[in-house]
Amino acid sequence: MTQAVTPEQKIEMYREQIRQRPENVLARFSLGQVLMKVERFEEAAGVWEELLGLKRDYLVAWMLYGRTLLHLGRPAEARQTLEAHALPLAHQQGHAGPIEEIQAILDEIGEAPA
Repeated sequence: MTQAVTPEQKIEMYREQIRQRPENVLARFSLGQVLMKVERFEEAAGVWEELLGLKRDYLVAWMLYGRTLLHLGRPAEARQTLEAHALPLAHQQGHAGPIEEIQAILDEIGEAPA
């Protein structure tokens, strides 16, 4: 019987992959997802920022970055991120599902103060 890999083990594994290949977008994406799952949102935000610095057109990463900002209690930044980056990319890339999801997040945010 194999033992399940813990979130901490996954985090270390992805960090090691990034150390070996800093341009590894998939490892950064996976690391950001695990950090969100264990509610380490501040760390996840940093990972999304690094990833998006490498790949500006990564729609799902922009969406998760917006969600991360929302979890950090930064709704105005989340709204700006989603409206300025995620939503235009979703339209540009022709993704109806993400457009609806982004709009739902924006509706959830409501009118956040600037």
